[in-house]
Amino acid sequence: MASLKRKLKYILIWIKELARFCPFRKANIDKENLFLTCGHRGSPVNEPENTIPSLERALREGANSVEVDICVTKDKEVILWHDWNPDELVALIRERGLEPEVAYKPEFPAPFSGFRNKTSELTLKEFREHFNYVKKGEEISVGAHIPTFEEFFVWLSDKEKLKYVFLDMKVPSDEKEFVLVILDKLDSLVKKYNPPCKFILETFNKEVLSTARSKYPDLTYCLDVELPLGFIFFPQLHSGIKTAMANKNSVALILRPRQ
Repeated sequence: MASLKRKLKYILIWIKELARFCPFRKANIDKENLFLTCGHRGSPVNEPENTIPSLERALREGANSVEVDICVTKDKEVILWHDWNPDELVALIRERGLEPEVAYKPEFPAPFSGFRNKTSELTLKEFREHFNYVKKGEEISVGAHIPTFEEFFVWLSDKEKLKYVFLDMKVPSDEKEFVLVILDKLDSLVKKYNPPCKFILETFNKEVLSTARSKYPDLTYCLDVELPLGFIFFPQLHSGIKTAMANKNSVALILRPRQ
């Protein structure tokens, strides 16, 4: 019994000494911004994705960061749009309204119309005339305004609440030079509008990442990790954190529960 009391006494002394040297947690932690609440494409459960109304809705719903998808047109305009190629697998799935938890689906031109092309093969005018959004369960285009990068920055310039903007650059490896069009535009718009937020640049392709870094090495990048279809037997092989470390990125992309 005496031995037990002696042990307890030593444990209490150890705890007191440990507490004496441990730093106290500061009481002025900004709890409201401790975590990022990200509006992925704005609020696509209520509004057409990647549009100003969708972004506005996300802020009203409490987001302190947003993610938008960006593509480049034939006349070198940067636009907010997800599907750089309407015939790519993900785009086809989305066109059929099979993407869950979104209220609208992208509207693409019909095959053989002459306009069902990559964004890089159409001018801004052609793109806006032939691409839009349709509410699921309906057939008529909603006539949403597809914003340019500059229009996005005009909206962004006074949004003090936004801490970060994630720019998902939809640039494939065979068009990797277009990433510099995006980054040149980003550089000029940041200087012009001086938005209050920070930017994180996403890509799904290592070649695009390398091209971007060749001219803009000091920007913050992250590499998307696409999971294979079906059951994943070895999830550690698809770790966003390991991918970030391997590519010397300071941000690991885990915006959705995919790990």
